[in-house]
Amino acid sequence: MNSDLIKYLMVFVSFVTLIIFLSGCDKEVYKTPVEPEPSKGKIILSTSPEHFLIFVNGRNSGRFTPDSLTFLDDGIYDLTLRRKYFNDTTITVSISNEESKEIFINYHENPGMFGSLALSSNPPGGSIVLNDSVLNRTTPDTILGLLPGEYRVKISLLNYREMVIDVIIESGNLTQHLTVLRDTTTWIDYQINNSAIQSNSLTDIKIDDSNVKWIGSSDKGLMRFDDISFNYFSTANSAIPGNTINCISIAPNNDVWVGTNAGIGVFNGSSWTILNRQNSGLTSDLINSIEFDQNGVAWIGVSTGLFKFDGINWTQYNDDAWRLWVLDTHVVNDLIWIGTFNHGIMSLQNENITYYPDSVYNYPSKKITSINSDISGNVWFTHSPDSTLRNGVSYFNGHTFVNYTPGIPNIAFNSVTIDQFNNKWVSSFDGLWHYNSNNIPFQYTTINSLISSNRCTAEAIDIFGNVWITTSGGGLNKLKIIQ
Repeated sequence: MNSDLIKYLMVFVSFVTLIIFLSGCDKEVYKTPVEPEPSKGKIILSTSPEHFLIFVNGRNSGRFTPDSLTFLDDGIYDLTLRRKYFNDTTITVSISNEESKEIFINYHENPGMFGSLALSSNPPGGSIVLNDSVLNRTTPDTILGLLPGEYRVKISLLNYREMVIDVIIESGNLTQHLTVLRDTTTWIDYQINNSAIQSNSLTDIKIDDSNVKWIGSSDKGLMRFDDISFNYFSTANSAIPGNTINCISIAPNNDVWVGTNAGIGVFNGSSWTILNRQNSGLTSDLINSIEFDQNGVAWIGVSTGLFKFDGINWTQYNDDAWRLWVLDTHVVNDLIWIGTFNHGIMSLQNENITYYPDSVYNYPSKKITSINSDISGNVWFTHSPDSTLRNGVSYFNGHTFVNYTPGIPNIAFNSVTIDQFNNKWVSSFDGLWHYNSNNIPFQYTTINSLISSNRCTAEAIDIFGNVWITTSGGGLNKLKIIQ
């Protein structure tokens, strides 16, 4: 490389170095600024009652009383407190010289925040309990000076159902509520909306030796009611075979037998035993009726005939030509009365079946839903309409049938029970029918009584002579009988 080129390169490098140096000298040196100290202004807010949402100058702070607003600059602050059902409260606070201020608002001392409650009942005179506090006041009455909020009110009156209502009290407003009390002098109903009963769709009821009510439902299994509380047995919490209860029977040892669409469940008070096609002599799991004779033998009506079970052995009774579908049975000494779905009335005695054809005996229909016997030895039957004949009630006096065909022809008659005074109580889908000892009928419906539904499915008599009625859609009813 020649000397001229070397000189040229040295001059060029020196020139570039000088430019870089001079451009670096033009830049400012960056220094981190010193941040000012945060403001020390502070507002401490508390209220009675608590939990008011705090707004600062119209903006939601996300804080609830009691709380503090910190790091406030000197200035004027509009604070608004909000809580459901209360009127808004706005206060103006001035902060200067980084001061700290404490503010307490007692809503109990501000009459403008209170609301009032006017309570009335039909009939009047109901005792008032407010949030479990007995007020020693009766309806009609107006309660003043209530803090806004949600309240539970109970109104009770002798021989009327206690009513529980939820009311809302707002600042500056009068809340009014009229409660119609349900008379329980004669009728008491137990439904989902007024009791702890699990279902309103009930199918059957039986009462055991301890006066405990056993109630079947179409959807929630079996219920036990001791006049105080309800207990439940369903496939979700027990070994009961099904939640659709078709029938209930109390065995001589007080075990509870239930017939379902999935076999029989036997409850001994602590555990369940299941009887079905897989483990017994039954040929159908569709159980319609269970009855016990004086020897404790179970007579079971199913869709494939009549079965006898003595605790060990099973015997089936049927007619190959008729293929009996048994809906109910009734035991009178050694005679078993049989009600069928489509072949009318039969009896079994000494292993012999006797037929009582409707064409000869002229009873209302061949669909027999229930059988019972009265004090005089007459055997009573309920009939539901079949394809050609109407519904009704009949009794057999040993020679002929006496028929009663009240109400609407196509309404089902479902069950009959007879009390110690020879009153006949009949459940139908047209209400509850009462035939007195002279067989004079009277009909209870939702029009002339406080029964909760006309769709009555079954009835039972307790140790006091009261009538308990299950309904399809109206829950459980109790008719108090004054002897």
